[in-house]
Amino acid sequence: MGISIGGTSPLGPTGPSTLIGANILPGGEPSTGTLATVDLLTGDGTVADVKLPTSAEGLSDGLASVGSLVGAVAGQPIGDAVTGLTDRLAPTLSPVTGAVDGILSPVLGAANNALSPLTDPLVGSDGALAPLTGAVTGLLDGVVGNLPGTPQSGAFAGPLAGIDLAGSKLSGASTGDTLVGLNLLPGPAGATPVTGTLATAGLLSGGQVVSLGLANTAPGVEAGLQPVVNLTGALLGPQVGGTVGELSSTLAPPVAALTSTVQTIANPIVSTVNTLATPVAGPLLTPTGPLAPVTNIVQTAVSTVGSALANTGGGTGGSPSGPGDILAPVTNVVGSVLGGGTGGSPSGSGDILAPVTGIVGSVLGGASGGSPADPGAVLAPVTGLVGSVLGGAGGTAPTGPAGPLAPVTNLLGGLLGRGS
Repeated sequence: MGISIGGTSPLGPTGPSTLIGANILPGGEPSTGTLATVDLLTGDGTVADVKLPTSAEGLSDGLASVGSLVGAVAGQPIGDAVTGLTDRLAPTLSPVTGAVDGILSPVLGAANNALSPLTDPLVGSDGALAPLTGAVTGLLDGVVGNLPGTPQSGAFAGPLAGIDLAGSKLSGASTGDTLVGLNLLPGPAGATPVTGTLATAGLLSGGQVVSLGLANTAPGVEAGLQPVVNLTGALLGPQVGGTVGELSSTLAPPVAALTSTVQTIANPIVSTVNTLATPVAGPLLTPTGPLAPVTNIVQTAVSTVGSALANTGGGTGGSPSGPGDILAPVTNVVGSVLGGGTGGSPSGSGDILAPVTGIVGSVLGGASGGSPADPGAVLAPVTGLVGSVLGGAGGTAPTGPAGPLAPVTNLLGGLLGRGS
């Protein structure tokens, strides 16, 4: 998520992996999100605005960062499965976002038209609240700029936890950002086990019955916690990541004392278990031993499940609307809500949302279906009231000497040192 307050972005700049962007007050580079962008009091006639993807392709692109994030944390295979699922959900969900956008756009448009004459003179670069905006952004810059630690680049490769089951890497190969590695059952000859920067454990793997390795020095623990720092920087911005890095440096010595104690206690136990059990369990530790059929079954099962998750296409492998699709119940429910009993489009005569559309139309366009500014619109009294407040009986400008807002303008001018 990205947020910009008066041009200051506490969480860092947004990018293609930012799901939601929020902008409050005008100024600077705006934050944008692939799934939603929200603007509040950003000037130029915008009191409130929400942008949503309304096409299947746009929604699929917007949700792509979800799969990327899951892949970075849980591993690429799982991330690919989530991406496949969101890609198949996009055609089903896009009518929902389209319907929401169809309702929000005219409502927010009418609100912006009615209220922007009041807010723009206050929040603009030369508005009455400009000194307050400057004070807020200055405070944010000071807080963000003075966070301890060196800002992190925000790069995170993942997976955070690596799991190898009989040679099948459920979360993908381990990297420098893998915090914990766990290896279960013997894998194929020459297979590379997963490792963790903070801890690596094994059971009936790597030629040993049990194994445990921990980072047990202060520098080792600090390096071992770097994946957490990188992940925080990627999610919450480089400044926050730098603060977490500073915290990990502070915690490294006491954590190292703890892990060193655990390693000291575990070493003789692990050694004794391996010494006593290896003569009996030795054949089980080889790729061609008695466990070979079990490992083959596990590898086949993992491969089958992974392929099913990646395809998420049901028994027939059809499109999201196909009869064999596992998402068919979701598609049918959404279709019935958006398209009514006849399966029409959201704007069709059988649309279940038609009453909502009708109400919104009557509020914004009146009985005649005109625009919000038409005499027949239900919002016409509001428009007239705002016009009378801003323009006075004779159409006087709101900032003129006879305008109804003149007392407010004069008061703000006196407080801010601007003489009339």
